[in-house]
Amino acid sequence: KQWYQRRVRGWFESEPLRATLATDSVIGSWHGPSTPGSSYVLLHHIMGGVGDREGAWAYVEGGMGAVSNSIASAAMAAGATIKTDAGVEMINVNDNKVCGVTLHDGTVLESNVVLSNATPKVTFLDILDSGILPADYLSHIKTIDYTSPVFKLNVAMDRIPTFRGHKNGPGDTPGPQHQGTIHLNSESIDMVDRAFADACQGLPSERPIIEMTIPSNVDPTLAPPGHHVSSFFIQYVPYKPANGEWTEERKDAFVKTVKDKFPLACRSMCVYYICCSNCGPSQAYIGKTVNT
Repeated sequence: KQWYQRRVRGWFESEPLRATLATDSVIGSWHGPSTPGSSYVLLHHIMGGVGDREGAWAYVEGGMGAVSNSIASAAMAAGATIKTDAGVEMINVNDNKVCGVTLHDGTVLESNVVLSNATPKVTFLDILDSGILPADYLSHIKTIDYTSPVFKLNVAMDRIPTFRGHKNGPGDTPGPQHQGTIHLNSESIDMVDRAFADACQGLPSERPIIEMTIPSNVDPTLAPPGHHVSSFFIQYVPYKPANGEWTEERKDAFVKTVKDKFPLACRSMCVYYICCSNCGPSQAYIGKTVNT
């Protein structure tokens, strides 16, 4: 920790900026800012670019579903047939060669090539006879760590937020402050460290760090005029807390913890939210309205 903070402080004077870099070094991973390997996570977030802008990220017009629709359209234009609601029961193998798949309803589709976008665990342990794979390879697959600290909150807002110290555009329209990634509860590296320390004890962070984006301010197709959608990337949240399961009451309490941060940055707004969460195996919070 001391080495990390010395390095960051040697390059940057602003503690919020240091903390922003620290957040980008941990987001989406079970790491703290001083965990070995966190520098790769930071590199991942700043490498590459969009067009000629290095280190930039972009929104997909129409939302991420537009990517799937684009891939599907291109595939069908090339002659592909797409089946939905057709889960794969088994990847079929004959004489140590893939020969197709069997669907849940018993339908057999023959092919000498099978591409899977499921996780390695699902592909090689759940829908393929593991007996045909080398033992050392199976050992690696079984020990892949899928641990995630992330709690995702998708929010519909009846207006654009107003941040302290930054006026909105004319007619309460979005400004430049709404177009980037908005960091909450991460004003210092120590705050990020404390949030991770809670998770290391198997507990949700008392003050979880939040990355907020408002894609509708650059993509009007996502919400009706004057309304907006926002995505909250929240951590740290253990999938299985040390002090009990994720009951509905605990989920509500945690969402309140996140919601209580809103007034520090925004005026009162009405939100409708869907949680695609790390709090158990299924989605929680469909259609809850919160006044903040």
